[in-house]
Amino acid sequence: MDYKKLDLPNTNHPNQEQLKDFETAFNAFLETNQQENEDHHKDAFNDLLKGAFKYKVKPTKKIDSAILNDNDKVEVIIEFKALKSPNEFIKKGDLNVKALHESLLYYLIERKEGNNNLKRLILGTIKELYIIDANEFEVFNKDKEIQKAFENCHDKKGNDPRTKAFYDACQKRLNELDHSLKYHHIPLKKENLALIYQALSPNFLLKIPKYSDANTLNKDFYEELLYILGLEEKNEKGKTLIKPSRTQNSLSDALKNNTKI
Repeated sequence: MDYKKLDLPNTNHPNQEQLKDFETAFNAFLETNQQENEDHHKDAFNDLLKGAFKYKVKPTKKIDSAILNDNDKVEVIIEFKALKSPNEFIKKGDLNVKALHESLLYYLIERKEGNNNLKRLILGTIKELYIIDANEFEVFNKDKEIQKAFENCHDKKGNDPRTKAFYDACQKRLNELDHSLKYHHIPLKKENLALIYQALSPNFLLKIPKYSDANTLNKDFYEELLYILGLEEKNEKGKTLIKPSRTQNSLSDALKNNTKI
């Protein structure tokens, strides 16, 4: 198996207000002590997701961390590693590591339990994220050798039901498969703020389409239009009213002068 890095789709740029709010939450995340353990780093990332995007992020009976929908069904599987465990995480684009094997186990459990609504898997540290479309893992769900290793582990059908035996079997099988696994790599740095926002937003992470309302005017265009027409917004008793302004040489000013004539 080989691994192919993809660029994020260029369709979900945050506006300045969204980016400013996200920057506050992201700066707090960057303060995380790099020497802390895996749980501490995972909790810091979960806090970022909850604070910036209001995700429902929590552990389940089987998964250490996941984004759940309103029905408490897993949509995004999260596997986080501490920086002090480099051998368990991705190096030089090689995803055949324990972090992926663990996320694969969680994925197969969810699929076995009937979850057909998984969106993404996140493998991460406080320095970087690897985000994989859940559909990329279906090749493993249909692979006979991986399914056998899963049943030996999850259903206790084998002589060695340990998760380590499953991880070892996955590592061997991934090296044999003739398949390309696609992923997105996101370095967690300040200079990547807009990119990180796009990657973690519901539009990308949960595959929620971003609709553009044709009836909504661009704010700058709207203000320019009011100026040309000689109008302005006024707030009176909690209501926004459009009234003539005192702008000279505007359309309303011209109409007013013509009326006087």
